[in-house]
Amino acid sequence: MKRFVLILSAILAAAPVFAQSLVKGSVKDSNGDPLVGVTVQVDQTKPSVYAVTDLDGNFSLKVPAGKDRLVFSSMGLNSESVLLAKGQTRVDVVMTEEAQMLEQVVVTGYAQTTTKRMTGSVGIVTMEKLKDNPLTSIDAMLQGEISGVQVNTVSGQPGRSQQIKIRGTTTLSSNGASPLWVVDGVPLQNETPNMTDSELKAAGFESLFIDGIGSINPNDIESVTVLKDAAAAAIYGSKASNGVIVVTTKHGNEGRMQVSYSGNVAVTMAPVRSSDLMDSAQKIAWEEELWNEFAQERFSSGASHYPVVGIVGIVRSGRGEFGSMTEDQKNDYLRSLTTETTDWFKVVTRNAISTNHHLSLSGGNRNSNYYLSLGYTYNQGALIHDNYNRYNLRANYTAYTPKQRLKIDTGIELSHQGSSSPELSATDPFTYAYYANPYERPYNADGSYRTDYTFNSLPVVNGDDYTVIDTRGFNIMREIDHTSSSTKDYSATGRLQADLKILDCLHLVGLASYSFSNNSTVKILLPDTNSAFEDRFMSYTNPAYLGSKTMNNALRTSFIARAHLSFNKELVQDHSMSVIAGAEVR
Repeated sequence: MKRFVLILSAILAAAPVFAQSLVKGSVKDSNGDPLVGVTVQVDQTKPSVYAVTDLDGNFSLKVPAGKDRLVFSSMGLNSESVLLAKGQTRVDVVMTEEAQMLEQVVVTGYAQTTTKRMTGSVGIVTMEKLKDNPLTSIDAMLQGEISGVQVNTVSGQPGRSQQIKIRGTTTLSSNGASPLWVVDGVPLQNETPNMTDSELKAAGFESLFIDGIGSINPNDIESVTVLKDAAAAAIYGSKASNGVIVVTTKHGNEGRMQVSYSGNVAVTMAPVRSSDLMDSAQKIAWEEELWNEFAQERFSSGASHYPVVGIVGIVRSGRGEFGSMTEDQKNDYLRSLTTETTDWFKVVTRNAISTNHHLSLSGGNRNSNYYLSLGYTYNQGALIHDNYNRYNLRANYTAYTPKQRLKIDTGIELSHQGSSSPELSATDPFTYAYYANPYERPYNADGSYRTDYTFNSLPVVNGDDYTVIDTRGFNIMREIDHTSSSTKDYSATGRLQADLKILDCLHLVGLASYSFSNNSTVKILLPDTNSAFEDRFMSYTNPAYLGSKTMNNALRTSFIARAHLSFNKELVQDHSMSVIAGAEVR
């Protein structure tokens, strides 16, 4: 088979260039470890000129002429300002923790201490800093809040877990290397079901509801502590090799019952079609030029091979249903396509509405306190038919003996999460919306699905004998309407903890917890979809037009029983001793 190479030239407009100097450097903490996510900003620039340090603490920044000061800032660290000398091209900065952070309470899951007494590297975020944040998951709310912790969105689908990297370690929940989440002293079930990679992908388990943290309403959280270095492994073992994120939920306070309600509604605007893209008339005219220059002569001479580009090439060469048309009919058809430009982003996306509601009751007295909350979250994705919802119930109760020698802490959490979306593993709708031709249309005049003639047929009409496509044609709206993937997760956790004060410096602590999770996914592909064709493809000569329904269910339970002795004593000024010894069964 002969091959043709089509070379297109583009004229690039030159933009004005202003004198700038490139400054590189690194940012480390007082221990010499690189700091990730530090903002490096050129002082007094509008709009702001800034860079963010990478996983190795390095940055590169173009400083405009006339500016000579860089400002380094990050949550929990003292800001640093550096005056650049003339011609200076490298800056290395050491940032220190804020003084008020030294006495901040650190919860490790086994005990409480302060930042000043911690030997390992920790980061702390209280919900006071995040209370006005409209995000509905705690992993997303951590983004940019703690140095050394990088949170990335891996999917725009509501309910998906975030990708979390601590000290640069890759920690994707789908590969079992996520940081260990500990809620009120109880490690969460973060193991994926015992399934093959293909089964995980088919079922949608890869990052949806797996790590368990998605079931927690951020409004129920009092504080989050991140244990960032190898010292965490001394407490939690090998599972802490990628770091530990310790979550402490809210409890009641002494006093009359308090009723609290919070709610928000947010609207995310749909993506907008780029004004740089051609409209239908421009695209048809461009394809006509390509046909006239590269294909018309060879087609007229009866050659068997010539380049076919876009709908103009398909129509002019008489492929498929266009073979019976006269030249006048072909011209009329192509002219009709120029009258309407399809904004495919408007077709496949929407303005997404998200809402979150939270109601809590709390109170107590000297001998006991309680906290009860109900939560509801509903998120729409930008893609139509993409939705996520969550229901939460959490109850914490703490009781003390009259002399407060014994503290009993109990808690229960119930949650339901649901997610539904089109099953488009074979076609990315956002990529399609960007590259689909503007003269193609989603529906015929009678409302039926209209075939996209140019989406995946060009290899075949150009002589590729190894590509097999669905001869019934492709339509993105049929894929969205006639495929679905729905996931439901039910989880429950019960916890009982007792803290016996033997001496003022010696405590015996016991913890028992039971967790249950049931996760089910149903994927449906109707027979008329391209997704079903590719999923159930039989052979080149006998393609199968069959639908499919795939169901997966994962049931997980876990039990933890733990007891330890905790010794904490101030020896002399500025010196203290802390020892923990115990055992755990799970």
